[in-house]
Amino acid sequence: MNNIGYTTNVGDYIVMQVAGDIRDYIAEVVQSDPLTVKIEEHGPYEKIKGDDCIIDEIGTESVQKDDAVNTCMYLLWRDKNGWRPLISGLKSLGVPNDGKLHEILPAV
Repeated sequence: MNNIGYTTNVGDYIVMQVAGDIRDYIAEVVQSDPLTVKIEEHGPYEKIKGDDCIIDEIGTESVQKDDAVNTCMYLLWRDKNGWRPLISGLKSLGVPNDGKLHEILPAV
């Protein structure tokens, strides 16, 4: 773990933006050094280098905690404060394997 409270180990989830894109994503780390993440299983967001992404430290800390309640509260907070929903195409998050990115919404 780094000094800001989240990790970038293989399999970890991070909340991020892709440089030049205003959308917020949830990605999975596929390589730690150099950092490489994926937002979808196949397609243009399958392999993104660390230099091309901006990590949301608070969001990443929230989704990496070991309980679903914390992640749900973070997603609700985003919605309540007018932030765009996180989007992803990761099968491990339960997103359909249809080649599209989907909003990740809180389970309420």
